[in-house]
Amino acid sequence: MVRVLSGLPALEELDGRWDTLLARQPLPNPTLSSTWLRAAARWETGTPLVAVVEEGGLLLAGAALEVRHGGRFSPRVATWLGPARQLVSPDVLARPDRPEAAQALLAGVFEAADVISVWTQASGVAAQALAAVAPWRRVVGTNDRWLLPWPAPRLDYARERAAYEVRRALRRGARVEVRVAAEPAEIEAALLRLFRVHRDRWRDRAEETPRFATTAEHRRWNRGVVRDLAVDGHVRIAEVLEDGRAVAGCLGFVHGHGGLGHTWAVRPGGEMRQPGHVAVLACVDALATAGATVIDLGLGSGGPNTPKARLGSLPDPAVAILAAGARSRQRPYEAIQGAALAGRRLHDAVVRGR
Repeated sequence: MVRVLSGLPALEELDGRWDTLLARQPLPNPTLSSTWLRAAARWETGTPLVAVVEEGGLLLAGAALEVRHGGRFSPRVATWLGPARQLVSPDVLARPDRPEAAQALLAGVFEAADVISVWTQASGVAAQALAAVAPWRRVVGTNDRWLLPWPAPRLDYARERAAYEVRRALRRGARVEVRVAAEPAEIEAALLRLFRVHRDRWRDRAEETPRFATTAEHRRWNRGVVRDLAVDGHVRIAEVLEDGRAVAGCLGFVHGHGGLGHTWAVRPGGEMRQPGHVAVLACVDALATAGATVIDLGLGSGGPNTPKARLGSLPDPAVAILAAGARSRQRPYEAIQGAALAGRRLHDAVVRGR
C-alpha cells in the first residue's frame, strides 16, 4: 500500500520503522534519519510530503519530500525536504530486495505533484526508480560525490603524512593536539569551536558554504540537530589545536555501517601547513571505529591535494533529474523551468524559478 502523508507528524508516526529501513540501505545516510528529517522540515521551505510503501506492517520504501508551488500557472514540484544546500547525498529509502516498492512510491508522489525534481547519486534508488516510472525524464550530470571504503585505500600514506605534519609543527615550537569529541557535552563545545573556524575561513566569501555557520539561524539549526543526533551516539567531531587554539575541525555522522563527513574547515596561518588533512583523517578514523564501513565525503573537488584524494576515496557520479508525471508534459515543464541550465542550477531553476 502506498501512502502519501502531509506534514511533520508523518515522520513522528514512522520514527522507529523509518530508521530500521534506513539501516538496511547499502550505505545508510545519517542525514536521511528521522531525527535529521524532522529538523529539516522546520525550515518551512515547502509543504512536507512523506511517501511510504507498506506491506503487512513492514515499511518497504520511504521518501521525505516537499512540494513547492511557484504560482498560479506553475507546476507543483516535489523535491527533497529542506533547503538544497542542507542536503548531502539525498535518496529514496527502499529494501534492497524490493526495488519495485520505490517505483510504486514515486508513482504515488506524482498524484500529489506534477514534477519531481531531485539531485541524487546516479546509482541510487531514486535515480533507478525514476528511470522505470518516468523513462522520459531529463538527467543532467552535476558533480562527483566521493565515497571512502574502509579501510581507506591509502590509509597508511595518509597517516604518515599526518604524523609528519604534527612533527614538523612540534619542531617549529608549536603545541599540537588532535582530539575527537564523541560525548554530547564534548560535541556541543567542539561544534561551537568549529563554527568559529568556519566563519573565519568563509568570512569574505559569497558562496553558499558559509551558511553552515555565518548566520544565527543556521548555527541554531545545526546546534539543534547535532545535539539530537549526539544523544544517540551518531556524531563525531575531530579537532586540531595549535597552542590551545583550534586550527581545523571536521564534523562527521555515523548511522550503522554508514558514515558521513559533513563539514570541515581550516583556519590558515598556523605552523601546520595542512591541518585540515589531519582533522579529516581523525574524523573518518573515528567514524570507522564507531562502525562505518563506507564513508560519504560529499560533493566537491577530489583534486590531488585534497583529503579525499589523500585517503583514496572513489568518485560516484551525482545527477540532477527532472521528471514530469506524463511524457506529454515533460517538454513543456522543461521549457517553463529553463531546463537548458545544467546540474544544480537546473535543480534550483525547477524548484524556485531561479
